[in-house]
Amino acid sequence: MQFNKTTAAERALTIPDLRSMISLYVETEDALNCMLVNKEWNKDFTYPVWHTIDFYTHPDFDALDQDVIQRNGHNIRRIKNLKEMTHLNALECAKISRLSSLSMWISEDQYLQSQLYQFLRENNAHTVQVSLMREIDPNRYSKPVDLVPVDAILPSVRNGSTGPSKLTYIMIYGLNMTFQSLSILLRNCPELQTLHLWGTRFLDDGQPYEEYAHPGVTCLFASLRDLVNLDSATDKTHTIFDLFPNVETFMMRELSMPSTEHSLRFIKAVIASSWPRLTSVEFTSTPDFVIVECLDNIFENLTRITLEYAEMGPITMDAIMRNREVLTSLRSYLPATEYYEYPYFEEIYDPLAGMTWLMQMIPSQCPKLEVFNFPLHTMKFVEMQWSLWVCKDLRELKIRIHGLDTAEKIDSTLWIWKQVQKLRLRGVLVPRSHKNAIVPWGHDWLFESQVARFLLEFTKLRTVWLGTSIITLE
Repeated sequence: MQFNKTTAAERALTIPDLRSMISLYVETEDALNCMLVNKEWNKDFTYPVWHTIDFYTHPDFDALDQDVIQRNGHNIRRIKNLKEMTHLNALECAKISRLSSLSMWISEDQYLQSQLYQFLRENNAHTVQVSLMREIDPNRYSKPVDLVPVDAILPSVRNGSTGPSKLTYIMIYGLNMTFQSLSILLRNCPELQTLHLWGTRFLDDGQPYEEYAHPGVTCLFASLRDLVNLDSATDKTHTIFDLFPNVETFMMRELSMPSTEHSLRFIKAVIASSWPRLTSVEFTSTPDFVIVECLDNIFENLTRITLEYAEMGPITMDAIMRNREVLTSLRSYLPATEYYEYPYFEEIYDPLAGMTWLMQMIPSQCPKLEVFNFPLHTMKFVEMQWSLWVCKDLRELKIRIHGLDTAEKIDSTLWIWKQVQKLRLRGVLVPRSHKNAIVPWGHDWLFESQVARFLLEFTKLRTVWLGTSIITLE
């Protein structure tokens, strides 16, 4: 007797409508393999393969036959790391019509620079994300200034646009703009929400212009030095803080702070008056002494703080705790070399390895904490128990725990927690009746069961990561 060993997934791929939906969620390598099955599959999986062209991860794209690019280029929606003339030549025959996202590295070569901006002009009618970047040269201020041409970013009738810009995200990194250009850009991008200005130098060309305060920008990426001259700030110093009255999140990168108390007071006063809705600050590539200065003397009543774990220490913790009564989220970045689905590895650098008790201050003294993510930190379970966590509204937790040193132990712990929490969410268990409910899934004396019981103390907890994969309950 022959048994049909076809899996449910394989059967789903034989149904055209399902196959079209599945094609949107597969990795590029899998999509390429599926394209080889037959003509119909090739048609369904072509779109995800061509949807995003990244010249860093697809360095051989410009070597493709022009007929291939011409036949499939209309599927391109996103282009990343456009940089070389060979890239532009390859895209010339692509027949791109609905580009939604474009990131380019602007060359110092004047001709190549003009061609890159021209490509943007021709394809900006439907873009919602644009990134213009240049490697920051420490000597660039002594070189001739190249200004970002705002007309290249904004759509026009010439490229088929029938309305205002659809941009929601703009990055201008390491380039130069005039105050007039910035005002024009803001005025003509009504849907803009996130603006990235790291390393952008603003110049006054002497031309009259009317400042425009954009009501939609809620997230700003910059350094304080990009927005104002910190070392010579006075009450009459021109700043652009007022252009973003509804900023809620400020992602900053700062290597040093001004040396005078007057400058600090000026910055604090400007931020307090210009950004009344600011509640979240994310520190990137910012040393601990700058973080402390900012939390002590500039920002107040922050509900969300994000920083690099390497900058955590006693003085940083003390500064963070100034916001203990209102803090709802404290996170550290996961290094770019790692990801949450990484297999657990025990030997990991932990800057707080000798004082793990320090991290217990956060959940034990921040009653409104909902998000607590420090994937590089390993806690001692006994300290977690003794600290009496008061954050009963905790929704998301990403840490490591001593004793859960294998994938099997971690997965077992999360499986027990998930089973009981799912019953609770369905109303089968009352919120606090989890102690006996654990029994069907794990022995009470097992370490995994003890950790699961601890997690179940937080009835609103939905997302947990302990070293292997993220578990999220709907």
